[in-house]
Amino acid sequence: MNILFLAHPGSVHDLSWMTSLASRSGIRCFCVARKADKRFLKPGFISDLGEKKITFCGFIPDFSIVRPWQTIKGFSILSKVINKHQIDLFHILYAEPNALWVWRKKSLGIPVVITTRGSDILITIQNTFKSGSVLNNILKKLYTSAFLNADFITCTSRLQMEMISRLTKRNDKMELIRTGVDIESIRFADKNKMPDILKNKKYIFFPRNMRPVYNHEFALEAISKLPDSLKKEYAFVFLDSDSTNREYVGKIKNKLSHLKDFYFIFLPSLTKEEVFALYTKAAMVVMTPMSDGSPVSAMEAMASRCPVVMPDLNYDNVLFNPETVFFYKKNDVSSLVNSIMNILDDKITTKTITANAYKTILENGDIEKEMKRFQDIITKLKT
Repeated sequence: MNILFLAHPGSVHDLSWMTSLASRSGIRCFCVARKADKRFLKPGFISDLGEKKITFCGFIPDFSIVRPWQTIKGFSILSKVINKHQIDLFHILYAEPNALWVWRKKSLGIPVVITTRGSDILITIQNTFKSGSVLNNILKKLYTSAFLNADFITCTSRLQMEMISRLTKRNDKMELIRTGVDIESIRFADKNKMPDILKNKKYIFFPRNMRPVYNHEFALEAISKLPDSLKKEYAFVFLDSDSTNREYVGKIKNKLSHLKDFYFIFLPSLTKEEVFALYTKAAMVVMTPMSDGSPVSAMEAMASRCPVVMPDLNYDNVLFNPETVFFYKKNDVSSLVNSIMNILDDKITTKTITANAYKTILENGDIEKEMKRFQDIITKLKT
């Protein structure tokens, strides 16, 4: 089977799905990306995809109502790639705006699967349906048509499935397929493979990328309110200092420069092996997003037996619940500070919750199990 993905090659979520499927016998993976995402991709991403057995086939413009020539060009590019590589199935990762290409599925000539991630359907597309503007009324009809035309839809949480049903009245050929993590790679990761600067240090880890949605300013505010004794005892580790979002990195660095009496370490992007090593030695992982899906970094930390602190957003409660992670009240700095201190103070509770988290990820967050289920779905579509 030859699968063409419309994906973001720099997304951890998208790469996990593509890499897992590309490693399976009988499956060849190809990828096109949005032209709008090009500026976020790091040099060498094409060769990186090649090493993962994924063939990059170029960029396409976004589907556009006001620029119909742009949409026609996009369909032309997709048709050429499908014909050239004898594609059997088109898999759209992240529904906004990518699902709009399914509006004219017949022109593609092959089965199409849409995968939603979270904020695409729960926030952006839902807001489109709520708006009464002329443009959004047209988009509402196009999205409805796209979701109804798709041969199959997978979602990473039950809530996403419920939202699709509510917005489009579709109730069949949908399945919950969680993003999942590579349990075996985490289990056998070299626990000493971490930056020298962190060896023999106690630290608290903030693993999310440098993007405004991850609200690192809030994390820094909470750190500033921790007791002086904890600031001296622990280093505070952030990632993605080499992010393409230079404006946001500059903003965070500026805030860091004004915080006194604590030791922070701002690392560039790391390899998976290095990140896995950081999880295993961290006192905890802290996340402060304004909105979220099912974060891979949280699941990786849980699979590494590392305590996880998260805001009380509308997460998949099978994976993330009070028995598996530590929740704080969103937008409440004092609540986050208390959660951090509770993890460090109450070792017995922390050990119990961490053990529950590990068991939960083994049962419900193993990417190999999830991709096997997905492979069964697409095999049936081909036949």
